[in-house]
Amino acid sequence: MRAPELVVAALAVCAIRATLAGEATPVDHGIPAPVSEARGIIAFTDARGTRMIAAFPLDVSRTSLLLIDAVTGEAEQFWYPNREAGNEANYCVLHSSRGMIYTMFGSIFLEFDPAQRKWTFAEDAHAGTAMSLTEGDDGTIYAGTYPSAHLLAFDPAGRTLRNVGRLDPSEKYPSSLAVDSSGWIYAGLGTERCNLVAMNVRTGERHQIADERDRKVGTGTVYKGTDGNVYGRLHGDTPWLRLSAGSAETVTAPAPRAPIRAIKWQDSLNDFPDGSKVTRFDLAERTFTLLEADGTSREVRFDYASDGAMITSIGAGPGGLVFGSTCHPFRLFSFDPQTSRLVNHGGLKKVGGGNFCAIASVGNILYGAAYSGGMLYAFDTTRPWRDTGDEEANPRLVAQYPAAIGRPRVLLAHPDGRHLVMAGFPGYGYVGGGMAIHDIPTGKTTLLADSDLLPGHSTVTLDALENGDLVGGTSIYTPGGGHERAQAARLYVMDWASQRIVFDCEPVAGAREINTVRVGRDGIVYGLTDRSVVFAFDPAGRSVVATGDLSQFGRPLRSDQSLMVSPDGRVLAILSASIVEVRPDLAPVKLADLTAPATAGSAIVAGRVFYASGSHLWSTPFRAP
Repeated sequence: MRAPELVVAALAVCAIRATLAGEATPVDHGIPAPVSEARGIIAFTDARGTRMIAAFPLDVSRTSLLLIDAVTGEAEQFWYPNREAGNEANYCVLHSSRGMIYTMFGSIFLEFDPAQRKWTFAEDAHAGTAMSLTEGDDGTIYAGTYPSAHLLAFDPAGRTLRNVGRLDPSEKYPSSLAVDSSGWIYAGLGTERCNLVAMNVRTGERHQIADERDRKVGTGTVYKGTDGNVYGRLHGDTPWLRLSAGSAETVTAPAPRAPIRAIKWQDSLNDFPDGSKVTRFDLAERTFTLLEADGTSREVRFDYASDGAMITSIGAGPGGLVFGSTCHPFRLFSFDPQTSRLVNHGGLKKVGGGNFCAIASVGNILYGAAYSGGMLYAFDTTRPWRDTGDEEANPRLVAQYPAAIGRPRVLLAHPDGRHLVMAGFPGYGYVGGGMAIHDIPTGKTTLLADSDLLPGHSTVTLDALENGDLVGGTSIYTPGGGHERAQAARLYVMDWASQRIVFDCEPVAGAREINTVRVGRDGIVYGLTDRSVVFAFDPAGRSVVATGDLSQFGRPLRSDQSLMVSPDGRVLAILSASIVEVRPDLAPVKLADLTAPATAGSAIVAGRVFYASGSHLWSTPFRAP
């Protein structure tokens, strides 16, 4: 664990040192990962001649701007609109030719003046958030937004922001922008069907440059060359194009990229004008390394305020511990209910800002299904955490399924004791997620595509029936930029021996996602939709026998997290506001109101339900029947 995180975690533990044995009230166990994620850094020299680093920390509820003196480490943190108010993440930053800093926190377009040390422009564009930024020769700042793919233009002189128009009628990610000298701007877009488009910034006239026959999964690319021309390419199988006045011509080789001081999130511009540079920047450790122009280097410390990283999954693990994952950045943590010891084990460079979307354990091994890239990790809880990337690494990377399960949602330890079943949404641009059945002893995996399951659907929750067959629930959502194909979520039964779906149905008419399924001690499958509709399914009779409404108790948590079977066999639902018992007739019995709203979960350990509220780990007792 890194030292600053250890200190804060230790302070949190000291505040709640009392053991949970016999504790009859809800307990806030603190923030397991009291760090923020760096959403990119830019090194520059301000109007006073001071070398500065602009960083953008993202914590559980807000993004801020951190200005750090590169020599002293003295830092100032600038919130928008204020310290108490939440906002959204940023995905790109631009340092303009006039020395101003531009970004978008969610849909708010922002300008910051380092000379005045304040935000000098803020306007809600009502068009999504910027996925790309660039600057025209006349100083105009352009932004391409997600998910509506609108082009915004900000005039720094006139102090006006306008929406020029929509770059693409269906694609959501305008990942690159470039402006030519004749008043046309070009965009590379994706992800389901990559595209190249041109738009006249004065009239809004739009030309599609890409040939429809060449469009496929991926993202187009455009950039300004050192020769002043704009170049673009639809994908690796198409030629480079020189783009001018809304038209294109094929070129043998494009010119090199011109230096534009714009970055995507987690990228960096490290060089200062005097030849010095930032060679390492670690927001979690609160340190960076400054390499001077004469070759000498030193570590500089700084500090900032953070409300911690968002917890995204919690589960019971080896040794009677509660384990959980955060995102932005990823950290794995554990909590011991007997001693109230909260441990931040650390992160993984390969996972970065992602997370273990789902966790499961077999013996002393805790397995994590990681976003992004569909990675399956194995953490030996009897050995220290080692993010070394070699044979001694712990956790170790077991397998990876980037296209089929780019965004995992469920990881099931099959009751046979040797298989793990992982499923979720596909990678960017794809529709319909796959399923991986991993044999632990042999290390071999059977990978099923969505066409082997239910085309256009993604499995986001799973459980095993008494005979070992799987019961799964699907989502029709497409969070990676694809376009929905299916009409409603489905419940299915998969024969374990043949790994084929033998039955499926629409348990709740029009539901878009079945959030969680759990098999009760009575053999009935209990399910919950993303709109808090609960249902009971009889796998023997292959029919839905009852439905009910739990919306009065709040919203479900993340996929596969809202239903649990307690040690005494009761089916419990944890929603944002309450914990309820779900009985066979689906008449809910409220067991507890939650002191803090639940956002992720969940595990029953030591007679308590553990869940997350933002960046905090909570537990609460639940009333006996």
